[in-house]
Amino acid sequence: MEQNKTGKYLKYAIGEIVLVVIGILIAISINNWNEERKEKQFEKALLLELKENLQSDISINKHQIIIQNGHIEHIKGLIGHLNSKLPYNDSLNFIRVVYHESFQVNRSAYESLKNGGFEKLSSKELKTELSRYYDIYSISKSKAIALINDGYQKALRNYVWEKNKTYVGEQDYEKKMFYLASNGRFYINYLYARNRWKGNFIKDFLKPNIKQAEFLISIIDGVYKEQ
Repeated sequence: MEQNKTGKYLKYAIGEIVLVVIGILIAISINNWNEERKEKQFEKALLLELKENLQSDISINKHQIIIQNGHIEHIKGLIGHLNSKLPYNDSLNFIRVVYHESFQVNRSAYESLKNGGFEKLSSKELKTELSRYYDIYSISKSKAIALINDGYQKALRNYVWEKNKTYVGEQDYEKKMFYLASNGRFYINYLYARNRWKGNFIKDFLKPNIKQAEFLISIIDGVYKEQ
């Protein structure tokens, strides 16, 4: 009888162990599912923030194109005025000529991603394109624009410095620049160069950046739909 009870108890114990193991496995599975769900939610939040940053970049660059086209038309008007040797008037606005071009992208979401969530992105293509956009593309172009702006600034500053040595008229910036621009071809040539650069800035920097941001958004939308 004792032996029969022992066999039953053994079977009972084995059954209990099996049930415990199954329970543990189910608990682990549920926990893993919860963690995976949390990671997907975290990734979705990151993707949404990235998309909003990219949409902001697109909006800013489109606005920049409008501004730069306005500057181009303004400079054309100045060139025509100076070439026609017309007298000074208050609407010439020489200071607008020296407004610097700028190229920036919204990096807030990307920096947050690098600090704690880059490895959580499931798309290798997205990781590659994000690195290219933020760490290579935008930085190299920003540096190039800064160098070009610095070159134009130095050229104009040197010209004004030399001309100031003989200038004895009013110190009002606009009137002084009109005098300096009306004496010699340097300033008119400078205006032509500024307009060429502004056109290239739109063509080679702003428009490609819009396309690149739109491409990244299409990748993000694809990843988002898969989840």
